[in-house]
Amino acid sequence: MTYVFDLDGTLIDSTERHWRLMESILAGHGIRCGNDFAADYMYYKSSGNSGKSYLTDVMCLDPDTAETIQKEWIESIEDEEWLMYDRLYDDALPTLNRLTGSILFLTIRENRDGLIKQLKDLGLDKYRLEVLSHKDKKSDVLIKIQGEVLMTGDTEIDLAAAKEAHCGFYMLNRGFRNKAYWDRQGITSYEDLGCLPV
Repeated sequence: MTYVFDLDGTLIDSTERHWRLMESILAGHGIRCGNDFAADYMYYKSSGNSGKSYLTDVMCLDPDTAETIQKEWIESIEDEEWLMYDRLYDDALPTLNRLTGSILFLTIRENRDGLIKQLKDLGLDKYRLEVLSHKDKKSDVLIKIQGEVLMTGDTEIDLAAAKEAHCGFYMLNRGFRNKAYWDRQGITSYEDLGCLPV
């Protein structure tokens, strides 16, 4: 068995990075955030909405301003000063240590060097890694793996890749999509890695 893991929202909790960066950019535009911003912003996004629509629909910013802010967010989200806010989910290392098959991390990142440093800092650098850009398809990697494959992720991209590769899939709802979102899609999802088959 080859266990394939997405990283952000699956093994790595990057929630704080996402909201802190957006809060910082908004402050740079003279826009104050309320005390509940972090929870509201991440809940809105995990319900299946985009960061840009949060800016227009919730914060009532004009579309041009929202576009500018979202572009700044995308350009900075993988900068090292923001990656430092990421942490491992509590069950990440225990789960990886109990698996007996091959382990592969499959992720989409533009800043490969930043990711490699991050994995070393988090103690995940001993595992095989495939880093794709946004133009690549995760399914292309999955299809090439010999034998049984189980993909674990938290987004529609991960699910689509597993379906295209005709491999098993374990959906998490603790990352960038919540349980209510997956329930609406008719997808069984889990809040942690405890039910991951070994």
